[in-house]
Amino acid sequence: MRNLENGAAWAALPLAALCVLATAAPASADVRKGDDYVDIWTEGNFGVRICGATITVRSSDGYVKGGFSSFQPYSISCKGWLERKTYNTDGTVKQNWTKVTNFYFVNNSHDESGYHWNGTNAGTRICMQVIDTGEKACSYGIW
Repeated sequence: MRNLENGAAWAALPLAALCVLATAAPASADVRKGDDYVDIWTEGNFGVRICGATITVRSSDGYVKGGFSSFQPYSISCKGWLERKTYNTDGTVKQNWTKVTNFYFVNNSHDESGYHWNGTNAGTRICMQVIDTGEKACSYGIW
């Protein structure tokens, strides 16, 4: 289990534990190649996935889109979005993670964003948040 956001502040959240899973080895601390996803699980030995988000890379042009889901049995409301980070040509950060889509609200349902250009020297990540608790999880960036 791992939290990519605010360290100890998340330990006090009673509803869910966070599990961030990725599909490839990073090129740097926040980079992945290919698709990625995040899940938020309930606590306990038999944790249940309550919110999930998947970022998909279209192979023809590298555009990305997000898919956002909330799962039974709890009917917990979640919201998801995509964020982008850009770098200068010298490798320094030009703009840190910034929301680039609308919020997608799901409650025991699924929704998807449209495709978004990833850009030169730019990456996109997907984020998901449990509305009732504020618990948030974001994937690594996709370049």
